[in-house]
Amino acid sequence: MFTTGWEWIRAHIDAEKDKIIDLGCGDGNTWKMGYKGHFDQKPPDLPRYNVTMVDYNVMETDYPFINADLCEFIKTHDEHYTVAVESHVLEHVLCPTELISWGLNHADRVIVVIPIGDAPYLVHHGDEAALNNPWIKYIQFHYDSECQHNAHIRQFMSKEDFYPLLPSDAFILEDEEIIDSTGTVAHGFILISMKNRESLRSMGVL
Repeated sequence: MFTTGWEWIRAHIDAEKDKIIDLGCGDGNTWKMGYKGHFDQKPPDLPRYNVTMVDYNVMETDYPFINADLCEFIKTHDEHYTVAVESHVLEHVLCPTELISWGLNHADRVIVVIPIGDAPYLVHHGDEAALNNPWIKYIQFHYDSECQHNAHIRQFMSKEDFYPLLPSDAFILEDEEIIDSTGTVAHGFILISMKNRESLRSMGVL
């Protein structure tokens, strides 16, 4: 059992070799060693990883990240990485398939983590108040007694709900259920493009 889904991601990354882009980095949770919980104010341990973090209007933070609408960012960003991380972001954006496709074309592998179960902050595409929110156009910002959290515009009740989002050139190299120490269920996927799959097969890796 992994302490968090972010620990599962780090277990699939080579800190010495990988050049990483984290699309939808949030509070940098993936890169916090000794992470204590969602919205932990501990800063990311960036020197350990070669990671570029991208998100839109991450609030009250002083760590370096690219402030960008992800759906617009991927239209023009053309750098190559060994790993694209898309963790707990596909449930928030209007361009999930395009985000995955960008990762497949700009990284050797894509690491995706999705939450499984009822989304506590689910809004619908037709909700104009959510989609035109001035803070960010494709999600609604919610508050509760414990934390502030971005609304989900889709939910995954099982890993099968993820499959319709996959572009046609995606190959699932690995997938695993993640149940962390709090009992929260998520599912992790490692994706490669069909082109990379053929390259690996020709080298006898697959």
